[in-house]
Order: sequence, then C-alpha cells, then structure tokens
Amino acid sequence: MVNGMNKKINPRFSLRAFLLRPMIVVPVLFFAWVPGFPLGLLTAYVLKEVVDYKVSLVAVGIFALILGPAVGLALIYQMSKKALNKSEYVLGDKTVSATSGLMSITTKSFKYSDIVSMSLHQSIGQQEAGVADINIQTASESDIKLWYIPNYKEVYDFINDKRD
Repeated sequence: MVNGMNKKINPRFSLRAFLLRPMIVVPVLFFAWVPGFPLGLLTAYVLKEVVDYKVSLVAVGIFALILGPAVGLALIYQMSKKALNKSEYVLGDKTVSATSGLMSITTKSFKYSDIVSMSLHQSIGQQEAGVADINIQTASESDIKLWYIPNYKEVYDFINDKRD
C-alpha cells in the first residue's frame, strides 16, 4: 500500500452510514427538541391570531415532537459532514497521523512501534457504505480514531504490519 512515502486517506461520509449508526440516535433524541420547541412557539404565536388557543398548543407539540428531531438530525448531520470533510489521515513510513476538528484543528501522530492495540468497528450503515472506523491505542492510553475509512481492511492490515 505505501512504499517509502506518505499515503493520505480521507474519510468517505454517507447519509446511510450516518443514519444507521447507533451512536447517533441517542444525541439526536436528546437534543432534537431544542430546535423544535422554538419553531413550535413561533408557529403557535402566528396561529393564535387565526385559531383558538388550544389549536396553537397542539401546533407547539407537533413541531416540538416531529419537526424538532428532523431539524436536530439535519444539524448534527451537517456538522458531522463538515468535521469529516476537514479530517485527514496520513500513513507514513514510521508514523500514523490524524488531523480533525470543526472549530479547532487537532493533529495526533503515533509511531507504529508505540501502538499496543487496534480495533475495527463497522455499523450496519457503514457495512452498506463499505467503510469502517479504526481505533488505534498506545501504551499511554492515547488514541486515534480513523472515521469512515474506505479500504479499511487494507489500512488496518498496513498499520498492523508496521507495528511488528
């Protein structure tokens, strides 16, 4: 895969892999009401002139419970997509590096010889998209997570071979 030069890997993000990821469901359910409630209040305020008070309360509930999660999911998806578009992983001769972040960019770099364990994770959506996450851990318990990696078997085997 890499002979005497750096190999750059960019994550491949897909909507299906994102939506079918169990870790996404919990934050979406928790934070989704945040955009829905103000939208519901705004709608109730507008509707109060046209219909009675009870109907506007129903509108608040509908927007908070239905539109809120949709808006919340869309916001989380767009933020994740932007963060992954800024991510880059580099497999060098002696090190593996990960650069990522949305508001601030962080770069972590490990020598292959310092890696004590690696794991590969693939959700249902990632299986369908042909990508996986690789978690690399060192003895100091620092880690690098390579998200949505295409050709993940090649990358995993390459890093594992370099460890020896």
